[in-house]
Amino acid sequence: GQEEEACVLITPMSLRCMICLELVSNDRGGQAGLTCGHPACADCAVDYLGSMVQAGRVSEEELCCPLPDCRRPLQESELVRLLSGSRRHEELYEQLLDFQAKRFVPEAGERFV
Repeated sequence: GQEEEACVLITPMSLRCMICLELVSNDRGGQAGLTCGHPACADCAVDYLGSMVQAGRVSEEELCCPLPDCRRPLQESELVRLLSGSRRHEELYEQLLDFQAKRFVPEAGERFV
């Protein structure tokens, strides 16, 4: 019936990355797994985060789902998960923490007891 047709039309779109608009695939890192549930390729999500960090847009309001109707802030656990697993991703996470002034870097000669 009509309900089945609607599901067939909606389902393929749900597999499209909201950033590149291509089907989410393992070639682009698989599903990013955003907690808001919107589909994105993991690689696209990392590229999006990279552009935000490079622009210094690292507040909670800015680091969010890129879908304008959603804009749900990304959780710290999402950022850690997306920005781990490779040196490039880890460097990006370090940059993010630096911008947010959350990364502890001891001064030269500083000692801890």
